[in-house]
Amino acid sequence: MVATIQFVAGINEEASGIKIRGSRNSPRKTAIFSFQQPKARKTNIRIERMRLMDDEGSFDVTDVRAQFLNGEFSGVECVYEMLTQMEFDRFMRFMERYAQETGMEFGQK
Repeated sequence: MVATIQFVAGINEEASGIKIRGSRNSPRKTAIFSFQQPKARKTNIRIERMRLMDDEGSFDVTDVRAQFLNGEFSGVECVYEMLTQMEFDRFMRFMERYAQETGMEFGQK
């Protein structure tokens, strides 16, 4: 199985950007996903969660927000909070697989 992101079952999405934030002194980390033109928007199904899936299984992100610019839809932002090192390690394994699938590269600022 490949690493995929879906808002609606069966429709794979491609993130336009993913930012990971956190403190070196705390296990708490935050991943912020942005999607400029999600394919699920073309369906009549309300986007309420983001599902991350790979060989290890899946996990859901429920902090999903539509973004608007000048009253026009401009994308979707999803925020995934990781409270433990174990959650973060699992997330990073997913991200490595997802980056391989999509050609996305990791970078640090």
